[in-house]
Amino acid sequence: MFNIAVIVGSLRKESFNRRLMYALDKLNHPNLKFNILDLTEVPLYNQDNESNLPDSVTHLKNEVANSDGVLFVTPEYNRSIPGVLKNIIDWGTRPYGKNSWAGKPTTIIGTSQGSVGTAVAQAHLRSILVAINAIVMGQPEVYLIYKNELIDETYNITNEGTKKFLQAFLDRFSNWVEHNNTKNK
Repeated sequence: MFNIAVIVGSLRKESFNRRLMYALDKLNHPNLKFNILDLTEVPLYNQDNESNLPDSVTHLKNEVANSDGVLFVTPEYNRSIPGVLKNIIDWGTRPYGKNSWAGKPTTIIGTSQGSVGTAVAQAHLRSILVAINAIVMGQPEVYLIYKNELIDETYNITNEGTKKFLQAFLDRFSNWVEHNNTKNK
């Protein structure tokens, strides 16, 4: 069983991406245990605080460091990632030499109501993750256009084709984590 740190890039309780994560969790993933991290208490990055990290930052860094992989579930804000994601990524790389993301098998998924889903945000996030030495899964890319009927009130994917596609995504991610996990090597 692989412990997967999940980073949802929206703080809104009923965000489309949080709903997507709950729906993913209902699919068959026998080798993945999802741990959705709470980002609400993580302060804005300030280098002055590196010598005495806030508790919420220490907790975040420990959760990521102790995970077998990371799943980012991101919306797209103004053709980029939400500020909350950039903030936790920056904290995770600090202080210098204590990069929690380095060597982590990682993937990205996202949904939005826009016609390109979250393609631009995901491309931006990929470039950041590569620069901080995360091991980013390239395929399949998942850019879902969110519609109210995509996920029902109990977090089930309603379209069988989408459900199969997302199942294949989880299967591929499970294999990615297994083959790229450096935590236990």
